[in-house]
This record gives sequence, structure tokens and C-alpha cells, in this order.
Amino acid sequence: MSTNLKDKVLGSLVGFAVGDAMGATTEFMTKEQIRKEYGYITEILGGGWLHLKKGMVTDDTQMMLCVGYGMLAGHPDEDTRLNLICKNFVEWLDSNPPDVGNCCRVAISSNRSKGHWSRWLIENSRRQHYYCKEDLGNGGLMRCLIPCLTGDITLAVNQSNLTHYNPTCIKAVQDYFWEIQDFLDDYPVSTDRQHMEPTGHVVNTVNNAIYWANIHPLTGIVPAVNDGGDADTIAALTGGLIGARLGFKTFYGTHPEWVKTLDKTVFTELRRMTNFIVKARNNCEYSDTV
Repeated sequence: MSTNLKDKVLGSLVGFAVGDAMGATTEFMTKEQIRKEYGYITEILGGGWLHLKKGMVTDDTQMMLCVGYGMLAGHPDEDTRLNLICKNFVEWLDSNPPDVGNCCRVAISSNRSKGHWSRWLIENSRRQHYYCKEDLGNGGLMRCLIPCLTGDITLAVNQSNLTHYNPTCIKAVQDYFWEIQDFLDDYPVSTDRQHMEPTGHVVNTVNNAIYWANIHPLTGIVPAVNDGGDADTIAALTGGLIGARLGFKTFYGTHPEWVKTLDKTVFTELRRMTNFIVKARNNCEYSDTV
């Protein structure tokens, strides 16, 4: 890696949160509506349909951290980690967050008393079978970054399966996982993606995040935000990729105002997660006091 691992991991986490905070302003808007109201957004403004304070994040970053906390507290046993992630999801939903995806809400609510994490998957399969359709939202994809950064593809997929258990969502998480590895390792950018409508569909979301990160390797968050649709999630995933390649020092040096505007509590938690991820990726013992 041309940039040290810790710098890349922090850059990826911060890039994700910045994309989330900036994209929250334009979520559910069209490109035309964005241009009419804001012109062209290049900074974190707050507001949006959630009326967020400047620098605050949405469910994307909050649920990503739920996964990270479960991984940290349960490391290295996978059953323990996934059971703790389930517990964190329930506690997060009970905190009455302002932004919860419909599928995540249904899955967490219906599974909260199921016990072992594998029962969540059974219930999710039954629900999709009953309604004769797959849950194809991006809620599982949006929170997979931390296991992707640790190099744990199994956990990246299984944490998504807790709410979105089907082959399409699994494939999307796998695609993002391998893209993160390529960005961490400075592999040449991919040019095989074409822009899709920026909806909350998991295929469109992972496609557009990879597209923007490869087409605009320095500032891909900005066009993702101004594209509208599910802008917070797409911009967050884009930022996760870009930060993994640039590293925090370059990301901060290029866009210091973005990092300074980010909620300070969130930034502190991202730094905490960075230490855990680096040690987990290097197969080291981890203590939260480090």
C-alpha cells in the first residue's frame, strides 16, 4: 500500500460519514430540484427532509457503527459478534432514530426476541417468501464497511443478511467488499460501470457508488450528492471507497472543511474503530484501551 493502513482505514470511515452527512441534504430530491434550491452542493449543509443540524449523520453511519461495536465487543468469535450486532440494532431502533429504512425497521422489530442471529435469517426468508418478493433495499449494504475494512467477507455478508437475506443483496455486498480491497491496495480503477438511476435499490446503489468513486477519484462524493435520489447512502459508500484509496491525510488535506464540519462525537468513534480495524485486519489481539 502506498499509504499506511491506519491512514487508509480512517480515510475510508471519515469519507463514508462525510458522504452521509453531505448527502442527507439532497436525499429523495431530483437533480433538477437540487439545482433549483441549492445550485451545486460542494459542502456539508445539513437540513434536508430530516432537518439535520450541519455535520450530523443518518442511519447509514449509525448502523455502520452498530456493526462495528458488535465486532469490537465480540471479537473474535463470529456468533458472539453477530448476536451483539442484533442487540445493537434493537437498541438503536428503540432510541427512536429520525431515519430508519422500512425493511430494517420490519426486520429488527419482528426479530428482536428471536435470540440467536441465525433465527433472524430464517424469519427474513419466511417474510420474503410470504410476500413473493425479495427485500432489495440497500440497508444491509450501507452498513458493511467495517467488516469490509477488516477483510472479513463472511461477516460483511452475514450482517447484511440480518435484515436483507437474499442472493441479490449478498452479491452487492460482495461487490463492495472486493472494491474496497482494490482501493486499499491501489489497484487500477475500474471503468466497466455505467451510471444508473440513484434509487435505494441495492444494485443501483452499489453500482453508482463504484461508478462515482472511479470516475471522480478525488471528489466523487460531490457528484453523488448532486445526483439526488438515495444520495446519503450512495455518497457514503462512495466516500468509503475514495477514502480507502486516498487515506485520511490526503482526504483531510484536500477537503479540510468537510472533516472539520463532521459531528465531533462521530469523528471520535471513527478514530476508535480505526484502531480496532487495523488490529483485526492484521490478526492482532485487540484491547479497547489501546
